[in-house]
Amino acid sequence: GIVNNARMIDHRSPEERGSALLTRVNEGHTHKRNFGWTQEEMNFADEFANEYLIHAVMIEEEDKTDAVHVSLKTSRAEMNLNKALRHAKYAKQLYTSAVDELKKMQIKRALREWVGELPEGAIVLPSRMLCVLKMLADGEFDKAKSRLVGGGHRDPYNPDLQTASPVATDASIKVMISRAAVRGWKLSLADVGSAYLEIDQPRENVFIEMPRDVPAAMLEEAGFTPGVRYFQVTKCLYGLRESGLEFYKELRRVLELGGWIASEIDPCVFVKENTQGEKEYVATFVDDLLILARDESKKELMELLRNRFEEVKYEEEAKSYLGYNLEYKNTEQGLEIKVNQYGFAKNYCEEHGISAGKPGCVPMKPEMLEKADKDTSRADQKEFASVIGALMHLCKSRLDIMTATAYLSQHQKEPSETHLSMARGIWEYVAGTLELGLTFRNTNKEEMIGYCDASWHSHESAHGHTGFYLAFGQNGKPFYAASKKQTMIALSSAEAEIMAMFACVRYVMFIRQLMEDMGHTFTGPTIVYEDNKSAIFMTGQYHATQHSRHMDRRYKWINEMVRLGNIKFEFTPTTEQKADGLTKPMVGKQFLTARNY
Repeated sequence: GIVNNARMIDHRSPEERGSALLTRVNEGHTHKRNFGWTQEEMNFADEFANEYLIHAVMIEEEDKTDAVHVSLKTSRAEMNLNKALRHAKYAKQLYTSAVDELKKMQIKRALREWVGELPEGAIVLPSRMLCVLKMLADGEFDKAKSRLVGGGHRDPYNPDLQTASPVATDASIKVMISRAAVRGWKLSLADVGSAYLEIDQPRENVFIEMPRDVPAAMLEEAGFTPGVRYFQVTKCLYGLRESGLEFYKELRRVLELGGWIASEIDPCVFVKENTQGEKEYVATFVDDLLILARDESKKELMELLRNRFEEVKYEEEAKSYLGYNLEYKNTEQGLEIKVNQYGFAKNYCEEHGISAGKPGCVPMKPEMLEKADKDTSRADQKEFASVIGALMHLCKSRLDIMTATAYLSQHQKEPSETHLSMARGIWEYVAGTLELGLTFRNTNKEEMIGYCDASWHSHESAHGHTGFYLAFGQNGKPFYAASKKQTMIALSSAEAEIMAMFACVRYVMFIRQLMEDMGHTFTGPTIVYEDNKSAIFMTGQYHATQHSRHMDRRYKWINEMVRLGNIKFEFTPTTEQKADGLTKPMVGKQFLTARNY
């Protein structure tokens, strides 16, 4: 309260506000004693207030309006240094993290001070200090972290500069998690600290200008010369165009020295055979490594990484990875691994004041779609896009909201108030089911199966809707699923099913190639269950009929995959079609049945 009172007078200079702050702090001692504060509590308050005075003089005049009020509950995890130094709860931790980042630049010799005129051909880029409050997947505070990020978006176009850097796909990560459940192995995690700063910058003409909100006192504390604003970049700074690719190439080189072989279909999945003849895996997402291996192999891997990189953190039991919360449970059937995004969903609901809906509520009622189509009002486009974007992120572990999100996402250009209300309704459903997710169990099945379905003319534009999912075994949880509006108008329900089968087979072939790279040998075709006999019949035909001759040529690729023995479609009744819930909104027992799949 004392801090916020000092901020309220925003027409004064930062120095004047800081002086007023100290005055208020001194006056506040009497109030503290009256309310029974201990001496330790008063010392802590004084320490915080004095630190804030240091921070206050660093505040730029251009950001006055932001200094009026800072909530204890941050709405976003990322912020610039200016906001970080005024954070109501973690200002001290964020300030320390920024100083540590600059000290790290000194230790790694990532920046070289430049005094005088810049050389000819120099590329001068802006930079910013990005501060992040990292939260664990369960929603608890983890740590404050700061990064000095280069403005690679201002880097002039260079056609000879390679910049595309791969990361492991979400499907590959879930395949690894499902393999871990089948084997009964817990996943481990490795994190390469200051990853990019370990790699030399390949270009010598790249310079950055230090952010203006980084005060001279902070630079001096980190060991830099006060007053120097331009620095030559000698390491792969975060934010530069080539940094990600350069780190990936070095990490791949190190792993290959240890005998790990990169998959051809997903170059961020590495495979190695141990002394017992078992295949072990490492998936890389920038500097985060997900490991599925025996203890001896993990130890060798850590030694390999630490011989090259100075900061490598290791977590024996991975509890959180890329926003996924991982929970392990030993049962009579074997190891269970539950994957959800509890922390993200919980924080979003709290920050936006969303409470759980009525008991038995569903993500979307079908009749609401008709009401939304008739609604001529217009909702805020950015707000709607933000709500839908958060739902799409949550869909990675919540297949029960995937269909409702897919139906609403097509209205982002001109959303109505009803569409926005429906999107909020999905979040109310999520708020009441925060702990739901995917549970991977030991199904004793190595073979992949698929379920594929489509709804014909389910959209107002007469387009159909595709839904499919892939799993290991009949009782296995899906490691990949999709629910998407079809891009072409089908002339029959069978044609709509063919379009859905095409989308499904594309991902089946990707996973088959990935699993072959991971050492799995397929002894037969992948079974895909479909509930339309006409569509199944057409996939086995060598020639076009009067009902299929008009169809796009690319759909004939399905026939080739069937003839080559990669895919086999089998009929399943609609009542047993597990992908049915991915094609249209459902309610009641029908929705609960689809959700339990």
